[in-house]
Amino acid sequence: MNNYKTLIIAGYGAVGKSIDRLGREVFESFEKVLFIDKNLDCPTTSSTEKTEYIHGDTLDDNLVSGILENMPSPAIFVNVCSSLDNLSLRRILSFYDVAYLDSCASTIGDEYRFSRLMPYTLTNINSRYPQWLCWGINPGLVEIIARKLMNDIGVSNNTFDVSVYEYDRLYAHDFGKSIAVGWCPDALVEEVMQSPTYQFVNGKESEPETEGSDRITAIWEGTPVESRIVGHEDIWNIGRLGNIRNSSFIYALHEDVMSVLEGSVDTALNTLTIPDETASVTGLEQVAVQVLDINSDRKQTLVWATDHAQTMKEHSVNAVQFQTSKSLLLAISLLQKTRYGTITGNFSASTLPINDSDWDIIDNFMDTLDITWEDGNKLNLCTI
Repeated sequence: MNNYKTLIIAGYGAVGKSIDRLGREVFESFEKVLFIDKNLDCPTTSSTEKTEYIHGDTLDDNLVSGILENMPSPAIFVNVCSSLDNLSLRRILSFYDVAYLDSCASTIGDEYRFSRLMPYTLTNINSRYPQWLCWGINPGLVEIIARKLMNDIGVSNNTFDVSVYEYDRLYAHDFGKSIAVGWCPDALVEEVMQSPTYQFVNGKESEPETEGSDRITAIWEGTPVESRIVGHEDIWNIGRLGNIRNSSFIYALHEDVMSVLEGSVDTALNTLTIPDETASVTGLEQVAVQVLDINSDRKQTLVWATDHAQTMKEHSVNAVQFQTSKSLLLAISLLQKTRYGTITGNFSASTLPINDSDWDIIDNFMDTLDITWEDGNKLNLCTI
């Protein structure tokens, strides 16, 4: 079953390039695959007959309408552009036979507070096709995993603590004065240094007035790791599941990156860089979801660990790019191959209607895409 004929990916940066490199098997179910980017780094030639690359602005109504009117319909439009007004784009696309998918919150000028970004991002748009908002690994797949763990624990009226942990040890050797990060430095700096901490504490939202994320020490397998409690889309979404007491995102990077994040915004922006495929990189990227059932004190953790050196060697992408792109390819596959592609509405990974029979379908697609969540209880994750 194929629900859509054309796949359009807007943005050819760290994530867009990774989808291009990792998505060939998923692309086979579409008649046409198109990449759009205003950056001149976007290729001008195609590696396959069905793939095209177009230079242009994603928010150019004339460009988008011209593309959609000349492509086989219906289409899936995947927005992986950074610093974009996603809501404006969604409004444009709602007039066409197009399903929509993105990976992060919309921008609103210079606004950094998730308490303001998320209501705007999740504004309901009437469309004949699904619009999926904030789908990647986090936000996105971590919410699916949290729901899976909560479902496995059982008792629908239980109360839970849900914690998302990430520890990215990416390090690039012989990288000069630059320091390696796995994804967009602008967005990383905004998230850690400018957005205030956003979390749920005792069932209530907590977001201080002060700029920047709070410092905390996480424990990974008995080792203290200096971390930040970062405001994040997935925490907003998880907090709206209805039975959440506490929820937060605990984020740590290589100690060199953490040191830079203690300095000025300008220094961080001038220092942090995504290494390309020619760089010699090492380190493990781990994303973990921990769910604690308050009623029974039962705790379950799942972790997805990916090695930067291995993914760079095999796919010419780092582990962060790998996990984010694979998560988006999962969402594309669910829209293309399952009943989800026919359900109209605006959905985050926390609000997607998942039936008991759907969990096996989701698991099968994850297996196909090499998305490997494993038992993380041995990590003994906690904070002090």
